[in-house]
Amino acid sequence: MMANEALRFIGAKVRDIRKAKKLTQEQLADLAETHHSYIGAVERGERNVTIQSLEKIAVALDVDLYEFFEYGKQFSAPGSKNETLREIIVLLLDLTDQDLKKTYNILVEINKK
Repeated sequence: MMANEALRFIGAKVRDIRKAKKLTQEQLADLAETHHSYIGAVERGERNVTIQSLEKIAVALDVDLYEFFEYGKQFSAPGSKNETLREIIVLLLDLTDQDLKKTYNILVEINKK
């Protein structure tokens, strides 16, 4: 896995946990004592986040630090199918919510065949 892919996976996990806890980026930033633009950059995988910063975010989200590293681990084993799934996930991480829903609908239609 390339470093920037790892950052995107971690950022996606931060975003998913934040949304599940119904927090805005601003609220999470306040709890983690950082700026909301930093949280946004972490969630987009644009910041090379330190362990100390991730720890602050974990405490603010009331989760264990290791949870940020679980995204996509089931696809890290070698193999053509796993590699393709990992590449698809990396592409999906960059989609807007609206485009992600469209992609989901397309996959549902393909799977009906």
